Amino acid sequence: MRKHHAKNERIKRKYRLWLQDARQRSEHSIDQALAAIAAFEASTGKRDFAAFHIEQARAFKRTLLEKPNLDTGKPYAKATIKARLDATKAFFLWLADQPG
Repeated sequence: MRKHHAKNERIKRKYRLWLQDARQRSEHSIDQALAAIAAFEASTGKRDFAAFHIEQARAFKRTLLEKPNLDTGKPYAKATIKARLDATKAFFLWLADQPG
């Protein structure tokens, strides 16, 4: 698996700036959103965001529901799962509005 995808990194940097400037999000909120996006990206094997398919999102959700939290060994809380899915959804809705 690749360490990173250069195009995805540029997109995430642009999204971070948008969250800071346009949405006035705190650094903590931005970090949480980017962590959720990174988890999604890792679940796809660092595939290009442009190659998004609904099955990737469904697999990501299943992963969150089935795999334990690596820090605690316990299942993720429903609030955590919802927050990660919401952050990922918001990112892809933003990305769909971006040119090119």
